[in-house]
Amino acid sequence: MARGTVLIIEHQEELRHDLARIGRACGFDLLVVADGEEATAAFNTTDIDIVLTDLGSSRLDGYGLIQWMHERGLNQPVVVIAGNSDSTNPLEGAIQALRAGAYDYVAQPFDHATIEAALCRAEASVERRRADGALRRRNRELAALNAISAAVSTSLELDEILDRALGTMVEALELTSAIIYLGNAGTGFTRYRSYGTSTRVTAQMPDTLSGTLLSGVAIGAAQIVQILGDLEQMVWRSDEAPQALIVLTDQGVPCGLLLLIGPATQPIQHDQLGLLQSIGNYLSVAIANVRLYSEVRDSARLLERLVTQRTQELQRSRDLLHTIFDGIPGGLLLVDADARVLAVNRAYARLLDQEPEALIAQDYQQIWSAPWAQGACRRAADLSARSDQAPPALADCAGSLPLPCA
Repeated sequence: MARGTVLIIEHQEELRHDLARIGRACGFDLLVVADGEEATAAFNTTDIDIVLTDLGSSRLDGYGLIQWMHERGLNQPVVVIAGNSDSTNPLEGAIQALRAGAYDYVAQPFDHATIEAALCRAEASVERRRADGALRRRNRELAALNAISAAVSTSLELDEILDRALGTMVEALELTSAIIYLGNAGTGFTRYRSYGTSTRVTAQMPDTLSGTLLSGVAIGAAQIVQILGDLEQMVWRSDEAPQALIVLTDQGVPCGLLLLIGPATQPIQHDQLGLLQSIGNYLSVAIANVRLYSEVRDSARLLERLVTQRTQELQRSRDLLHTIFDGIPGGLLLVDADARVLAVNRAYARLLDQEPEALIAQDYQQIWSAPWAQGACRRAADLSARSDQAPPALADCAGSLPLPCA
């Protein structure tokens, strides 16, 4: 199994062959070129792990190559070979290269063991860098999941949840854009929310998608385009391509699609499948909760409107009843089975020199046992004695109530 790819730059053909022989004997894959300009072209076509270069090339020497890599953010360890034609003092060229950013150096004359030891040190540096990068990536992924979980658990507003979740994903996965579509497989999915810096992609993306993937996660542009035939006409650039497609489900039924877009040079790896599935589960739960909450809220609002409408109807009926009730010229009193006053009209209340409200909920017997009620009875009796016929209100009172004064 190859240990990685080493790019060898040596302008002298004999030394170039010697370095290639040693590199193959050490188990590395090799890419061998004669000068720095050929090396820069190699970076565009091959994944380079380690660079082994001389310093005296006529076209873009070792110092220039190190500077070129630095300007483009290429951080592969560079091992320089010092002491051929770059300087009369081998260490002088090596020190200058180290100051420019080289990782290690080998002085001439070199042998197999010296080159192998330098490549092994560089290989260990690559592994440490990869491990550190993987750890930082995992930390970002965990932070993203925590942020998405917080968004789901602290809000029931779908726009707020998706803005926070999509923003966190774009940052954690080093993407350019994330687009979410909502709907179902029967009628299609409609674009609902976008987040990211790639306005060109979001502007060109179709408003609806008709995906055939019923569940799970798809990784890689080829698989995504095959699933989403709507994207076949899209033109992708090296800095942006579909990276992953996550199907969002509600009780096992697709309810949305999450499309992640990022640089083609930094594809999402298959070892991130678990992360993408967790993101899909979080967002699926969020969408289901929001929909359930919306249904409950809509039902509560409908019930509130019905209650308000019924209350208004009852208020109008009560007002009409009061108008009719108070319009009766005779005294009228309504009591319940326990002899509690339910309603009384003004004619009856005037008989007792009281307001109608003061008599409501009073005990019927207690009303007429009160001193002011006894006085009203005496006045009614006196009026009846002086008249052939009592006034209607008094007659109704005196003739319908089992009172001592009757």
